[in-house]
Amino acid sequence: LSQLGKSKISLSTQLADTKSLADAEARDKGSLLSKFKNLASECENMKIQIEDEAEKKNDTLRLLSKAQSDIQLWKSKYETEALGRIDELEGSKAKLCMRVAEAEETVEAINSKVAATEKNKHRLEADLEEIELEYERTHAAAVI
Repeated sequence: LSQLGKSKISLSTQLADTKSLADAEARDKGSLLSKFKNLASECENMKIQIEDEAEKKNDTLRLLSKAQSDIQLWKSKYETEALGRIDELEGSKAKLCMRVAEAEETVEAINSKVAATEKNKHRLEADLEEIELEYERTHAAAVI
């Protein structure tokens, strides 16, 4: 009987220890399950965020591609239209420079003619004064 009492006490102690161990494991299991659910939820949120970021990246790449296409278009337009216009303007500039040079030559020729005409005018005025003096002398001599 005493042996049975000791066995009973021993088994009761083992049962209590096993129950407390089972309770601790149940608490740990609950804690781990809660952590697992939190991590699974966080993982799902990260997947959604990654998908959103991938969409944004694709949109940005699409915009970049469009911008590069626009750059090529404007570059092509510039190379064909603007460079052609530059050549045209340079040709016009060369023509205008030639016309300016011709006009300057004409001005120089006219200035030379004016100078010659002025010289001739002064000579003629001097001749006229001389003729007037001679006329006055002749007229004075004829009057006397």
